[in-house]
Amino acid sequence: MKRSPAPPLACADWACPPPQNFNFKSGNYSADLTGVLTSELALSLIGRTRIRAYGFLNFNDNVNNTGKLTIDRNNKITIEINNMEFA
Repeated sequence: MKRSPAPPLACADWACPPPQNFNFKSGNYSADLTGVLTSELALSLIGRTRIRAYGFLNFNDNVNNTGKLTIDRNNKITIEINNMEFA
């Protein structure tokens, strides 16, 4: 019996977090956010060990705004709304 080689693993098969979905509603306003946020334990020999997060969320709302929220490992947050970037 000949065994065929296993297919290569995709990131989602073992190590990557699944996409997260968030829904926000306030009165008549609603927004949907979808993306990947990863948290990791940042060990330190000197100082404090900390948990840090990074990733992105794409969003759209019921008044036709679209954009992307990005968080990097150095606590920098940028947001793009309707092709205008805010940092």
